[in-house]
Amino acid sequence: MTIRSMLVASDFSEHARRAALRAGLLARELGLRRAVLLHAAPDSFFAAAGAASARRALRARLADLAREVRTRTGASLIPRLARGPVLDTLTRAAARFDMVVIGAQGQHPMRDFALGSTAERLVRRVHRPVLVVRRRPAHGYRQALVPVDFSADSRAALALAAGIAPRAELNVLHAFEVPFEGKMRFAGVAEESILKFRQQARREARAQMDALLAGPGLPRGRITLHLAHGYAPVLIARAQEEISTDLVAIGKHGTSALEDLLLGSVTLHMLAMAPCDVLVVPARRRAG
Repeated sequence: MTIRSMLVASDFSEHARRAALRAGLLARELGLRRAVLLHAAPDSFFAAAGAASARRALRARLADLAREVRTRTGASLIPRLARGPVLDTLTRAAARFDMVVIGAQGQHPMRDFALGSTAERLVRRVHRPVLVVRRRPAHGYRQALVPVDFSADSRAALALAAGIAPRAELNVLHAFEVPFEGKMRFAGVAEESILKFRQQARREARAQMDALLAGPGLPRGRITLHLAHGYAPVLIARAQEEISTDLVAIGKHGTSALEDLLLGSVTLHMLAMAPCDVLVVPARRRAG
């Protein structure tokens, strides 16, 4: 998927400011011609007394943020003020863009913690790549981590990470486990036999990794492979620390309206715990 347009959500929090600055860097690096900075205000705001002056104040804040982004990144974000419930408004607007950029936390972190962050809820609802920004950006991405399970979602995440991080090393990680290893050990199966099962699992994983990377369009010269035995979230966290990752790209694992609501456990873990930016990429919808 080629990114030609970008929607950047803002509630004027510090995390939203980071998201806007990251979007500016991406817009400049990718040569985007359409990048919109959107703030959504509820209907009650527009109906309240003094709403006209409040709207002017919001538009001024949007313009100030867009000006800061242009000064610091050289990219132009088009400021837009929208009317309606925040999540519904962002969901509708997202359908008109190739990617959404949002801060990891809003102005009300305790409320976000209680209800699930706006970023997480947006990821569940839209069938667009969503970049959740945590860190204050200073440059383009340099070290991307892409956990893969060899699904179409994984390949979509890898391809998009390569696109939005054109100068980054792409660390492709697969965590494999031996089915029923714990039960085999409990049943007294010899460690030598379990080790052979592990070696076989590694060979199979390497073959699947080679098949995943054999497709067109992937920059093989920027890809480093990581095959590791163990529990995926633990290995992903360890890799983030060892590699000094500034971006994690992961598949959403949703191909229907119901599945979109059921984010995979690893994806949820990344959204909640990753110390860096997280790109959640849906696979293309399948026919039928």
